Amino acid sequence: MGVEDARPMPLIVSTAHETFSAGLEMETMRKWTVAAALLACAPAFADDDAAFKAKVDDFVKTYVNAINSQNVDGVIATYAPDGVLVYADGRVEHAQDHPAGLKAFFAMGLHEEAKVTEAHRFGDAGYAIGTFEYANAAKQILVRGTWSAAYALDGDKIRTKLLMGSIPPAPVKQ
Repeated sequence: MGVEDARPMPLIVSTAHETFSAGLEMETMRKWTVAAALLACAPAFADDDAAFKAKVDDFVKTYVNAINSQNVDGVIATYAPDGVLVYADGRVEHAQDHPAGLKAFFAMGLHEEAKVTEAHRFGDAGYAIGTFEYANAAKQILVRGTWSAAYALDGDKIRTKLLMGSIPPAPVKQ
């Protein structure tokens, strides 16, 4: 490993209309790239996907309840210490820096709903994908999108390593 390996490597997250990046350590990126490649094979190897999906369903409910009750500590508790959140608008925050973003989000008075559509476990890691929507106080849905997450598993505990959201682009007006 040379000196250049110590530099942060950009994490590229693409939405339908923009690309964003955030600095992550090279070693972290290597680990999660390998994990993502292995997890892509997980459905072929995992025979406990239904049980894991049920666990992720409960975990996502805990996260959403913390969001909707504006519980900063509850949201942070769902992340691994080195966890990363990539918002649907492309903003990126490390878990330890997340409180500022949460407080700004809470100030908007939005209500979140999220659904797990697929979840797979591979050893002490897992991933899931799903849908989300945010509504205002009048229960008007303001945005819908999809999310994906990579999880670290420690016994019965799930912790978010990477959570990404994506929203579709606005329709093109003719």
